[in-house]
Amino acid sequence: MGRAPEPDLLQLIELQEACLERFATFCPPEVRSAWDAARQAMPLAELERLRRKLLAAGQGGALPATLAEPWFACCSARLDHLRAIEDLLAGGLRSACAARIAALQRDPDDPEALLRMLEEAAEGRPELAGRPLRPAPHALDRRCAAGAVAPPAGDERATGRRARQPRRTQADRPRKAADAPPGPERGRAAAT
Repeated sequence: MGRAPEPDLLQLIELQEACLERFATFCPPEVRSAWDAARQAMPLAELERLRRKLLAAGQGGALPATLAEPWFACCSARLDHLRAIEDLLAGGLRSACAARIAALQRDPDDPEALLRMLEEAAEGRPELAGRPLRPAPHALDRRCAAGAVAPPAGDERATGRRARQPRRTQADRPRKAADAPPGPERGRAAAT
């Protein structure tokens, strides 16, 4: 079995740049401004100069050992800036999750409140335009709306609460005296 050909260095560079452009397109506005500032601070001109030297050496070609330190310093500086953006994104995600959890803890039986929060969070985000945040109706919902099936009876919120409660198994239920296994007291009562 032959190995798959290794990607060309120029192709790897182009793929990396495409990923970073995609990130810039979809990141939140507050992160976008930090991303733009980080790109200004990154040693991109030095990175491009070193990449050109690497490409000029050809696939598998050797680079002078004197380029090792500048290459490492350039890539390390770039990674430090990327790490700062990663930390910013992680902090935003943590705070958004904490807000959603707090809202659900305040009223776990109000899924509409959660959907409103998600819709508000999506406002001003063109990449989310056209994506429904509300789930599509299930087949039963569609059939009920069409009148083919009667809607389920009862309070839907109560049904939802019951569904979320842990189910008690037979082992969890308290035992009655008649269900108790034979023990010394029960054996004596039967003997008399």
